[in-house]
Amino acid sequence: EQVSHLYTQFITHLFAYPEYCPSSSNSQVKLPHFIAYALHSTKLHSLVIFAALILLQWLKACFPTARASSGHCLFVSVFMLVSKVICDDTYSNKSWSIIAQGKFQL
Repeated sequence: EQVSHLYTQFITHLFAYPEYCPSSSNSQVKLPHFIAYALHSTKLHSLVIFAALILLQWLKACFPTARASSGHCLFVSVFMLVSKVICDDTYSNKSWSIIAQGKFQL
């Protein structure tokens, strides 16, 4: 739970995103809960989590105007990429869709 709040503060501060995902559905999941669910579901090593934070910082430093549709989208994208690079044996697209709670289409 603490890691998800740290991650949320990092994303919202660095990229100025709200905690809610702008979505057409009524299921508004706050970013800390969204991240906590993803971390719990994947059970990936903490190295993956912190490498994702480093990648986000690098992204913002190299591309200061970089944006995504939401903090949720940014988190899932970076988390997927880092888990693939570090673990190499990662989840399928369908699994990532479940981890992302169906917020993004394949």
